[in-house]
Amino acid sequence: MFAGERRSLWEVAEEAAVATGESAEEVFLPIGLRLVAPGSERASGYESTPAQAETFADTGSDGVHFSAVLVAASTVIVMTVPMYFERANHVVGTSLHDFLCLGCRTGYFALEQLAYDPFWTVEWLQAGEPDDPEDQWLLDFLCTRLQLQPWTNVGGRLAQLATLLDE
Repeated sequence: MFAGERRSLWEVAEEAAVATGESAEEVFLPIGLRLVAPGSERASGYESTPAQAETFADTGSDGVHFSAVLVAASTVIVMTVPMYFERANHVVGTSLHDFLCLGCRTGYFALEQLAYDPFWTVEWLQAGEPDDPEDQWLLDFLCTRLQLQPWTNVGGRLAQLATLLDE
């Protein structure tokens, strides 16, 4: 399932890249997703990344990256914030689609703040204010192409997901 979702995201990135002149890898960087091409591997370089994680994107800042991780026979999406030593890994979706829905109104840069200031971040995600209104078209493009719908209960959902990963 994850491989198919990853291919779909890459195809949408290729489509957006044609419109912008950017590479498919970099086209969503303004909204906090620098992609790794399917079939390619980019090692995170951080010990805090879960074992057997398949990194598919990063934010381009402070080593924050997103990976698919097998947990109890299911794949979950984990955000690793290497500079937050107390708890570097946070489950941010039960699938790639689910994760993309989490940031579909705001972008993915500020998700890092879930490690540092979870209450503010949950409120911000729930309010749905984009990081940069100039990049709203990228979020809209992603939402339309992948049929993304924002989470309705961000705090409750993140609390539920937090129980899926033992650190």
